[in-house]
Amino acid sequence: MVSTYYGLWWFPDKQEEKFHALLIVEEEKATLLTLVQLSNGEFGPLRTKLESIHGLATDINERTDYSFKLYNLFESSRLISALNKFTWTTNLYLMGKPSASKTSMQFSAIMLTSYPWKFWLRKNGFNSDFSRLNDTDFDYSFQYSKPKSIDLFENEVLKIEIFFRASFSHTAEEYILLREDPILNIDFSSEKDLKEVFKYRQLIERFFMILWEEPHLFSSSEVLSTDKSIFEIHDGRQEVGIRTHSAMKFDEYIENSSTWFSSWVKVSEKYDYPIMTFFFALTGYRMDIHSEFLNFIFALEQFHRICIRDLEPLSKKNEKMYNKALAEIKSGDAKSWFLSVLRRGSNIRLSKRLEELINHLPVEDQSTYHSLDLERIEKTRHYLVHLDEKYRSDVIPPSNIAEVNDKLIKLMFRLLKQEIGC
Repeated sequence: MVSTYYGLWWFPDKQEEKFHALLIVEEEKATLLTLVQLSNGEFGPLRTKLESIHGLATDINERTDYSFKLYNLFESSRLISALNKFTWTTNLYLMGKPSASKTSMQFSAIMLTSYPWKFWLRKNGFNSDFSRLNDTDFDYSFQYSKPKSIDLFENEVLKIEIFFRASFSHTAEEYILLREDPILNIDFSSEKDLKEVFKYRQLIERFFMILWEEPHLFSSSEVLSTDKSIFEIHDGRQEVGIRTHSAMKFDEYIENSSTWFSSWVKVSEKYDYPIMTFFFALTGYRMDIHSEFLNFIFALEQFHRICIRDLEPLSKKNEKMYNKALAEIKSGDAKSWFLSVLRRGSNIRLSKRLEELINHLPVEDQSTYHSLDLERIEKTRHYLVHLDEKYRSDVIPPSNIAEVNDKLIKLMFRLLKQEIGC
């Protein structure tokens, strides 16, 4: 679906210098068509980037006004003629009702929702009753009472709660539609720019993916600007499939939400790199199945280094020779070099790291991974990274690697849940 908006636009730091332009929105991509060159210089090179442009524009079809904030624009095309035409494109923009403020780029809250989230809560304010009076008559009653907000977490930086938003519409034929959405609301104690807001959204999304043991991105995101205007976030994120068969019940989460999220903040800092690698592959960045496999393996390997141990201790025989050689070296520079090359340990095989990660779980959870061929996983990783022909015959075929990936994903989820304490 294509929507077209015409209006006035300006740079946040030059709101008095407005210009006319046409905005075309198509498949989460926004394109701004102007007759004026917006970048510095008369005609800079193509792909020139602009940080942000704000605007107030009218939907040409609906005749409705909207406020816009466009981010990370780049000049995608240019036509030099009697009327110079310039095209700027972005995959990140905010859209909301007309706002009195034309400069606000700071935000005080973000609101998230999605169908899987709604399905998981299974809480609403609807109450209906149907009873048959006789063969031809029946009695039907319907009531709606907005549920109370649910507090989840609060510290000096943010407050997380669930509130319920209801809306209704009707037609001349008396057709009535009542809709309710549970909103995960995150209030910030101090104003944040959009980049900071995205970091908190990512932190919260990953938290719920771990609880559910399924990939998920909130399909609807809104931000509240510091002037109390609400904007929808459009950032071209892909939909992530989810089965909505959560590994955790909502009521169980509510009882422990504050403790678990507080722990998750610390865990996310401790395991920053493996977590980043794992979720990058998990949430649909157009990776092929083997690239996903390598990312999951690398994330688990790094997790093992942090959680359990980095190196294999030296054997008693090697320890003895290590100390003997170290004692015979007199030069300080030579001793420093020796210590840097021969550290007190040796690398651990991938298969052993995976085995120790599985054994790190409670006994009742370990049986899930007994079917994994850890030696073959190691050889597959080695072949994919180094293309060593001697391992070609041991490579896991694509028909089976999807199942292996699923178990590696489950293993990482279980390890992270254990670290969080849930």
